[in-house]
Amino acid sequence: MACAVAAAADRSFDGPRDQALADQGRPEDNAALEEAAKALPDLRQQVEALPSEPVEAARKRAVLLWLVEDAEASVAAGLGASAKAVWEDVRAALTGPVAAPASAGKTTPPQDETPTPGWLPPVVEAKGNPYLEPVFNEARRCREVKQHFPKSEAGYKAIANFWQFSGFGGRTYIMTWAACHPASPLRGDPTLIAQAMRWMQGVFQNHRGGDLNVGRTGGQGNPGRNPNINRFSYVPAFEAYLLLRETWPDLVPPSKRQEWEASARAVTEFQLKSYGGNVDPHGAGWYPNMDVHYLLLMELASRIFGEPRWHAEAERFLKLIANSLYPDGAFTYIGRQNECFGYHEINVTHLARYWQLTGSRAARDLVLASAPYYPNNVEPGGVPESYTDCFWKHYWTGASPIGPDIVASMLHTFRPKQVELAAQNRRVANVELKWAKPAHYYGIYAATLWRDFPEAPQRDGYIFYDRDVQGPRGRFGHWSFAGTTRDHGQGAQGKDTFVGAILTSKEEKQFPLDAALQVVTSQFRLQPDGQRWRACRYLSANEENAVTVAKDFAALTTRYRIQNVA
Repeated sequence: MACAVAAAADRSFDGPRDQALADQGRPEDNAALEEAAKALPDLRQQVEALPSEPVEAARKRAVLLWLVEDAEASVAAGLGASAKAVWEDVRAALTGPVAAPASAGKTTPPQDETPTPGWLPPVVEAKGNPYLEPVFNEARRCREVKQHFPKSEAGYKAIANFWQFSGFGGRTYIMTWAACHPASPLRGDPTLIAQAMRWMQGVFQNHRGGDLNVGRTGGQGNPGRNPNINRFSYVPAFEAYLLLRETWPDLVPPSKRQEWEASARAVTEFQLKSYGGNVDPHGAGWYPNMDVHYLLLMELASRIFGEPRWHAEAERFLKLIANSLYPDGAFTYIGRQNECFGYHEINVTHLARYWQLTGSRAARDLVLASAPYYPNNVEPGGVPESYTDCFWKHYWTGASPIGPDIVASMLHTFRPKQVELAAQNRRVANVELKWAKPAHYYGIYAATLWRDFPEAPQRDGYIFYDRDVQGPRGRFGHWSFAGTTRDHGQGAQGKDTFVGAILTSKEEKQFPLDAALQVVTSQFRLQPDGQRWRACRYLSANEENAVTVAKDFAALTTRYRIQNVA
């Protein structure tokens, strides 16, 4: 077994579509193409004639119709072997039994806490759960979307913006979860299952050697590649495939199981080589929002392939992620920068999900240790402060409820003595839930973790030394402020502000920001417009900082040189 795993790790694997393209033009592929092209019209008629009742028969019919569609797409692209493999599966299924769901939770990985919540955790509290209905509604919406993924080279190039795949992956998981979870009113929905498989095929067939960047850009104003898109897209895609395979195993034919798992292996091997192998002080291990994606992708791969080496790789990264947590609950954004608010949610959701999958106390405790972050960084009206973020990440957007609600529920469950802090996190979430109904796949994680308990007011009228930003932080009613003296490390780019403040409206509305103070440092613009951080700003370097914090005042002083950002 060990020898087989080692051999698999060493080989270069490009995925099933690359192999199918390589087979094009060969005599055996041409013969398969001709055979499939002749057989498919009659096969479609046979499938269309299948009964639509009861629902078990309707599921079989819907999936077989999609498989015929997939085989037809392979014929149109000249992929004879692929078309024949699917065609043969459909032909065999026409006389096979009707698929029934498998029992959940039958596979368990290595773990350090029992019992593990499992790969399909229950919705413990459905009544009043604010995350279920938005997820179900998004699944219903996606079910009706007329989306096709041609297999030809023109079809590949038609998706010119690689960022689209983040949405494809996330929505595939939403549809699959809604079609599989026992708490879902859409469980077993024939059209939804077929649509989820259609989108799953689209995500798995559209990389080159595990990379979605090849031949694509990030859209207007974003030329070139972004390696993060692979992790953004394939974490939810892996979730979806594992869930579908384990819940409805008889609906995933051998040809698709082989193709999708080969594609998933190509993605996983590419991640191991391109990301996992680059651990250094300013790369993997110090980039937590991407590290947690990699962590989860490796763990999901361990379950898809049944290979412990991927779980071991996930555990290696969990130890690195632990080094990214600051003392008062923030994570670094990258290197030794301050955190950027929007990415904190990514960190806590993925760590919470890893805990669900593995029972890892280390992952759970990282989420719990982050608990002060949201009450400290979001003022009571729902405005997160953005002035202490890294200089290129001042987004000034609202606070998603998912992150604080996950922290609140887990803290309430595992740290009863910190119930007040849990209730303050709940307050941050509830303020945003007045306006937002999250339809992102993170909402699945929130829905299964959510516990019902009352909120509590956030602290007010205080000043303290925030170790996350290494500076003073205070709040007095609608006015909040902070300063930062964080040392970003030798050779790192510096700050574009040392202090900042926000004043919010007394009116109850979404994102009630009235005024903000930011960029309190020297700057020089070489261009009159465009993104500020790309317009050659001057930042601080060689800082000499001092902070004083007393009961009712704080002071920050600095002396620094300026550096150019090209």
